[in-house]
Amino acid sequence: MATNALIWRLALNLPTHERPARVGMSEKTLRNLKQTGRCTLEEGTFTSIPDVVSTFKWGWLPVSPLITQRFEAVKRVPNIGSPLLVVHGSQDRLISPELGRRLFDAATGRKAFVLVEGGSHHNTNSVGQAQYREAIAGLFGLPVVR
Repeated sequence: MATNALIWRLALNLPTHERPARVGMSEKTLRNLKQTGRCTLEEGTFTSIPDVVSTFKWGWLPVSPLITQRFEAVKRVPNIGSPLLVVHGSQDRLISPELGRRLFDAATGRKAFVLVEGGSHHNTNSVGQAQYREAIAGLFGLPVVR
């Protein structure tokens, strides 16, 4: 994660000590993001906790009303007001890549989706670093850094 965050900041000429924003952000961060036009990077992400639970073996159980921390990113992503890069590993066994795709589909504005073939929930950056670079370059009209 540290490496792709650095690539992201360098691609956008951001100070290297600043971190890219994430959809699970506070209202203050969301307002700041809209004002500054910075970027949002989501890796191995999901639409909501109830959706994640529904993909598990026992996901058919009616536990959604019991979930108090819902993290409904799908409701927030249309309002982030910044370019969005969603990256998911095709072999992610923790969070279904379909949930990342659905979050991407709910977003508006400039956005890119990268499915890293062979990537898991924890290694998309090391497996798909070239794909990250291409997506960032495409999203911001920059030359691809090799």
